[in-house]
Amino acid sequence: MTNNMKRLIFSLLTAICLLPTLLNAQALQPNDRTRVNQVLDDRATWSRYFMGVPHGATPHFPAYVPDSLKCGALFYKVNPGVDTTLMTYNCLDSSWTKVGAGAAFTVGTVITSLPAISDATATPQDFVNLFYQSMPPTAALTGGTVYELTTSNQTHNLSWTYGRQSATATISSADINPGTFHEFGSQPTQPGTTSGTQSVTTTANTNTTYTFLVTTADAKTASATTTDTFSPRFYYGRSSVSSPTSTQLLAFAGGNDPLTASRAQAALVITASGSNYPFFSYPTSEGAVTLIKDVNGFDVTTAFNQTTVSLTNSQGYTQNYYVYTLNAATSSNYTITTN
Repeated sequence: MTNNMKRLIFSLLTAICLLPTLLNAQALQPNDRTRVNQVLDDRATWSRYFMGVPHGATPHFPAYVPDSLKCGALFYKVNPGVDTTLMTYNCLDSSWTKVGAGAAFTVGTVITSLPAISDATATPQDFVNLFYQSMPPTAALTGGTVYELTTSNQTHNLSWTYGRQSATATISSADINPGTFHEFGSQPTQPGTTSGTQSVTTTANTNTTYTFLVTTADAKTASATTTDTFSPRFYYGRSSVSSPTSTQLLAFAGGNDPLTASRAQAALVITASGSNYPFFSYPTSEGAVTLIKDVNGFDVTTAFNQTTVSLTNSQGYTQNYYVYTLNAATSSNYTITTN
């Protein structure tokens, strides 16, 4: 075997042995093509995610940290007596910059920015406030009522509660409007609540929503509402005559008188007592019905006569009502549905 032949065979064997290593190197990033760099990269990752934020007088990276891990890295610049500043690395211009004031993140959501920590005056509480944001207060308000249309203003109590959660700052105000009622008094524990009542007077026949706004010393808020509404009554029942009067409407024998501003009612049952005329009645401001159904769902609109009466309710409020009365007396219970 000649020397040339021996050299050729040796070269082929060497290439075969090195082929896996070459293929593996091609699959890695340029800065990771040695086992040493891979280990160093892993070490940098461990340092960044498990050993906390590094600190010192001058922001810097250890020599082994590759560029791929530098973007957005944090560093506490600590210079006793001068400043304590949170820095972040900007890989676009290869510089360290102070973290500026940003939108505060909310507990339970992804952190997208960090508030600033002021130079020279940082305290341990600043760092607590940085990573553990305060929680909003709590607020509750009840007592809103549905009243019948009336001629008088309505005075009654609203019940309120304000409170602090486990990480809520101190309460600075708790107000009910309209009325500008200042309810803040004692400071709740953390967590804890404070409750009370407030007398309000609502203008007659004016739907009014009361809002309770609670604010903390760090400007977080919570609110609650309750509403007073005024409504006419819908009367239904039976009458001994085919044209009921307002007195018979107010009696609603065999029926009821729910507070509602709607003429659309479903499955109203009028209880019979002898032979009487079933009726239903509501304010003319709601317009005339176009469909009346019986218990079987049949259209019985033409079986009812329409009249109009002036009705003064139990609160002294007067308005016109449509009255629909079955045109034939019946001794059976009667069910009606209106649109």
